[in-house]
Amino acid sequence: MKGQTIILSSEPRGKFEEFVVASGVTTLLPGMFMRKTTAALQNGRASVQVEDAGDGVKGPVCILLEDDLQGVVANTTTAFTAGARVRGYWPVAGEEFNALLGDVSGTGDSVAIHDLFGISSAGKLKANSSYGSIPFEAIEALTIGTITADTLLAVQYRGNQA
Repeated sequence: MKGQTIILSSEPRGKFEEFVVASGVTTLLPGMFMRKTTAALQNGRASVQVEDAGDGVKGPVCILLEDDLQGVVANTTTAFTAGARVRGYWPVAGEEFNALLGDVSGTGDSVAIHDLFGISSAGKLKANSSYGSIPFEAIEALTIGTITADTLLAVQYRGNQA
């Protein structure tokens, strides 16, 4: 993780959007990826849930941002719950983020600079496993043994490509 925010790029060029966390969602952490639900708008805002289309599926990319006004900072322990108003960000290629990397239990996890990641069905980054889309590239290294739980990883968005 670099810095204290999800967006690392100094002049983001993507689109910010406000949402409401869908009912039934128990945990949505800053740095996770999310998708809009088919539920009716709530006060003019779409509801969102964890991106669960499937591991490495090509599709829209929206990352959940921290919200210091609600006391939710960029970490892996403070979550948004159902009904909370949240901000998401639709990135453009080249932008840098702290995104949530899912821990793979029972492995000696490590990350090298330039490793490629797709979005898992849990809304977290997962190392490329012949995915249809691997839109993120690591811009920091994490050594073996430092990843023992979900962690924020500095990555660059390469566009939604294979």
